[in-house]
Amino acid sequence: MRINNILIGIAAVFLGLFVFATGYRMPALPHLRFGPGFFPCLIGIGLALTGIGLIAQRILAPGPRGPWLDAEPELRTTKAMVGLLLMLGGVVLYILVSDDVGFLLSAGLILWINLWWFWQRPLAAIFLSVGTVLFIQLFFGSFMLVPLPMGLLESIQGVFTWKQ
Repeated sequence: MRINNILIGIAAVFLGLFVFATGYRMPALPHLRFGPGFFPCLIGIGLALTGIGLIAQRILAPGPRGPWLDAEPELRTTKAMVGLLLMLGGVVLYILVSDDVGFLLSAGLILWINLWWFWQRPLAAIFLSVGTVLFIQLFFGSFMLVPLPMGLLESIQGVFTWKQ
């Protein structure tokens, strides 16, 4: 898939402006010369300048401009479109239900459906999705100490942690 540099440049400029504005609004610390927003502001400026450069490069380039978006024929199939909708729908579904249902059940189901769709091997997809979500739960819950939502499995939460 080819995306015109003007579109990528516009996205980079808006992202850079957002990052800069977010960093600029961070409170300054009285005893430091540079506050916590200094590096985000630098990154935002860099993103915006990169986006402007991409836009200018494409506008000033000789020859035809080409289409804004060009997808290969393989990406125009029904299977590819359903796969894209499954991935995007999975992200939206996880955002909506993960607090109530929990990470293990919601992420496991979403991962299993996506793996089944793309691999066409449901049994292998079950084992890989269960192993993956258990590994992520163990890694974040026990080592990184970042609690993932347990939802329906709140009563057996201690089973999914490993303390030394």
